[in-house]
Amino acid sequence: VDTFAVPFSSWNTPVVYVTKNSTLIALPSPNSDTASLLKYDVSGTKFTLKAVGSIKGVIYSSSAIDYYNGHYRIAVEIDSVVQVYVLKEKDSQLQVVGQVKGLAEGGGLLNVVKFVADKAFLQTISFDEKVS
Repeated sequence: VDTFAVPFSSWNTPVVYVTKNSTLIALPSPNSDTASLLKYDVSGTKFTLKAVGSIKGVIYSSSAIDYYNGHYRIAVEIDSVVQVYVLKEKDSQLQVVGQVKGLAEGGGLLNVVKFVADKAFLQTISFDEKVS
């Protein structure tokens, strides 16, 4: 197994994403919709903080984080709009090097994210539909 995602799914719970050689921890801010990112290199039982960063938005689960081709991809929700950030480690910082904004506007809450190669698949759910 090359990656492992810890299945937290609360909006105010830290989200952990683990690869073979690194761990990314996203810590939600208690007073805003910003997440602090801490990237650790892992060697045996030794964890070394290598990079930090932050992004705007709520990360609902570890399935919203992926590492591909030297970049982290993170799907977030900001005011009921989905956004995907692409981040790269540079000079001890996790820097946003790309983003897609305005996904699923008015489509409901972000429910499931699946990253496959260079694509992201997003599913939203709406609570305003009547159930009979």
